[in-house]
Amino acid sequence: MSHDEQRHHQELHGVDYERRDVDVKTTALVGIVIVVVIGVFLIFVQEYFTSVKEDTLLQVAYAPENPKLRDLRASEAQIFSSYKIIDPVKGVYQIPVDRAMELLVNEAYSASQK
Repeated sequence: MSHDEQRHHQELHGVDYERRDVDVKTTALVGIVIVVVIGVFLIFVQEYFTSVKEDTLLQVAYAPENPKLRDLRASEAQIFSSYKIIDPVKGVYQIPVDRAMELLVNEAYSASQK
């Protein structure tokens, strides 16, 4: 098909194409500018996140402690670290959590050795 026949075919079917080349310098410059803008934006977002995170941590660290919460934690610590007879008839006792874990581990170890 000759060049004139191609042109005639394109005109009949409404097909056309870009008749000039893309400017490589402009395209490269736009691409570089976009990459730089995205990089600056990412650095800004990272710095903002770090700043907000540090401020939040400081506020939490320096916030006054609630007296009710402090009392609750003290009573929990006392309960979890003390011995107490709960029901002497049934033989139910309260022991510290750490000691209970040691007893369970020793019991499981003894059972596995048999």
